[in-house]
This record gives sequence, C-alpha cells and structure tokens, in this order.
Amino acid sequence: MRYRPEDKEKTRQRILSVSARRYRSEGLTGVGIANLMADLGMTHGGFYAHFTDKEALVTASCEYAFSAMLKNWDQLQPTGGTPFAARVRDYLSRQHVDHPENGCFAAALAGEMARRDTRSRQAFSHGIEQMLLRLAEEDGRPANLAPEAVLSMMLGAVMLARAVSDRQLSERFRQLAVSALTGAEPDQP
Repeated sequence: MRYRPEDKEKTRQRILSVSARRYRSEGLTGVGIANLMADLGMTHGGFYAHFTDKEALVTASCEYAFSAMLKNWDQLQPTGGTPFAARVRDYLSRQHVDHPENGCFAAALAGEMARRDTRSRQAFSHGIEQMLLRLAEEDGRPANLAPEAVLSMMLGAVMLARAVSDRQLSERFRQLAVSALTGAEPDQP
C-alpha cells in the first residue's frame, strides 16, 4: 500500500520528533535505527523510505530540534525585566538543565557533534548561527556582551550543570551564569 505524500511527511515528522528527543536524552550513538523504528511501531526497512542513512537522520533531527527551539524562543514572553534577561533565565532554568530531552540540541550534543560527518556539523553550525542572530537582536543584551560570549556561557553552564553529580555545584553553575549575564543576584541556598 502506497502512502499519500502528506502521510509520508507526517510519518517523517514523527520520526524526527522522536529521534531529536531521544538523541538529546541518550546521545547520538545511544540511539539505533532498529530500536527507534520499533519504538515508533515501524520496521527498520521503513526508515529508508525517509532517510538515506543514519547521518541523514542525525542531520534532519538537528535541523528539526533547532527549528522547534527557535520557534519557542520567538514566542517567549518576558514576565519582568528585559527580553534578554527572560531568555537567559529561561535557557538556564532548572527545568532545562534537568530535562535535556526537551531542551537545546546544542547543550545536549555539542561534544558529540564535533566528531560527526560534515552534513550534521553544517546543520549544527546553522542552528548555532540562528541562535546567535536571535541573541544579537535581543532587547536588553548589554552591549559589552557579544552574542558569542553569551551563547558560550549559556551552553557551558547548562552542560556543566548537567555533568556534575553535586546538585549544589550544578545550581551554582546555573545561577552564577544567570547573574553574570543579567546582573541579577544569584539565589541564596
């Protein structure tokens, strides 16, 4: 039975949604095609109707995840303070740190992307460039903080806060990055 083009696209989007989430949660090497497709109730062979190989899936998942995150960024409504401060607080939230599967592809997978194929790295680089453009245009970003410095600090703080086993140290990475970027006082333990 042949799928209608719109059904094929819906299936592709479903694969991308689940793969992007699983990659952020389990890492790029932790997700196999056979298991991914089985989790979706599909056959391993069905994968090839949508992607030429795993690297094509990684590339498309990267694009999908960055696109979804940037849509969320564009819809973020500040609840006090500047849009820049709201962006920083949202990105460096405990929720984001504790749930990489729902968060930023870059914070979850930057270390792994350095060892990937050119296609995936180009998609990743494009996503980073889009984040930098948003940060450059953000109202309230201090002029002395280049977007690259802001993104480096935000990504690094999330990555370190996730990596350490000490919850207090994790909180310090997160809170001190918010403080350094926004000028707000860090919460007291």
